[in-house]
Amino acid sequence: MVKIVLSTAVFLSAALWSTSAWGYELFSDRLAWETALSGSTFVTEEFNLPDQSLEPLPFQFPSGLIAEATDFLGGSAIRDNSLVSGLSFPGSLDRFAFPSPVIGFGFDFNVLEGDKSFFLNGVFGEIPLEDTGFFGVITTEESSLIERFEIISSGELGAVEIDDLSFTSVPEPSSSLSLLSVVVATSVLKVQRKR
Repeated sequence: MVKIVLSTAVFLSAALWSTSAWGYELFSDRLAWETALSGSTFVTEEFNLPDQSLEPLPFQFPSGLIAEATDFLGGSAIRDNSLVSGLSFPGSLDRFAFPSPVIGFGFDFNVLEGDKSFFLNGVFGEIPLEDTGFFGVITTEESSLIERFEIISSGELGAVEIDDLSFTSVPEPSSSLSLLSVVVATSVLKVQRKR
């Protein structure tokens, strides 16, 4: 099971779910996200490592996910099979990269008590995370693959758990038809939701 515990409050705006923005489709439902990516190969990071800080950087997880940068005050660590991010006071920026550009990624999250705010940042925009739910994003354009994301926090105390961080691999050039089918399926789902 993938767990990212972010030490600060997190905001994932429910108003954004299943909407399209800047060539990306955002999801608040894991099943809808997986359905939109049907035919894709998923990789899930479980963070099943001994407790440790993410040093030296870059720090590569077994799935290939890479912690590229963390706040200079020690922003991220592995604790109890979870990725703990946003440990710096009063705020932090932690950046993670995929082993290669992806069509989409998603995770379950649960905001724990505190007064910090979390934002997920990437080419898909800046998304506030709050409460409990699922966040997923996929590209709707072949030229808009996702290479990395950032977790930005501000405030003094708080945390968020992120479980089951899954991402998709990009098809080989010979199977770029698969990416086209994902883009078409996403467009069809979008049209059906508008009706």
